This record gives sequence, structure tokens and C-alpha cells, in this order.
Amino acid sequence: MQEVAEQLEAEKRAEVARIKNKEEQERLEKERLEQMLEENKRRVEEAQRKAAEQQEVEQRQRYEKLLEQQKREQQAARERKIAEEANRREQELLLGKKGARPKLSFGFN
Repeated sequence: MQEVAEQLEAEKRAEVARIKNKEEQERLEKERLEQMLEENKRRVEEAQRKAAEQQEVEQRQRYEKLLEQQKREQQAARERKIAEEANRREQELLLGKKGARPKLSFGFN
């Protein structure tokens, strides 16, 4: 009888040890999965941050290009206006007064 009781006690201890071992393995697996989830979350956040930074850089570059184009257009307009003004002054000098036609003499007899 005592042998049977000892056998049952040994089996009970072995079962308790097996259950504890299984629980420990489950806990470790759960921790590993949580770490994987956390790492994946961190990677996603990092990728989103990089994408947002890249988009910001691209927007800034487009804005700078638009500003540069606007400056070139304004400069071209100023240069056209200066050229037109110089041309108008030259015409005035040639004509002698504003809008006057040059006097041409045609000899009709």
C-alpha cells in the first residue's frame, strides 16, 4: 500500500512539474509574441515617420521650385517692362515728341 501511495505521490509531483513547465513555456511564448508585436509596431511607426518626413521633404522641394519659378517669372516681367520702357524712350527720342509721326517729305509736284 505504501508503495502505491509513494507511486501516486511521485506521479502527482511529476504532473505538477509538467504543468509548471508547460505554464512556463506558455509564458515564455507569450512574452516572445508580445516582443514581436512590439517590434512590429515600432517598425510600422518608424516606417510611417520616415514616409511622413519624405513627404514633407518632397512638399518643401515643390514649394521651393514654385517660389523659384515665381521669382524667375517676376524677374522676366521686370526685364520686359524695362525693355519696353527703354524701347518707348527710344521711340520718343526718334520721333521727337510723344506719339508724333516722323515728318517725311515727299516731293509731289
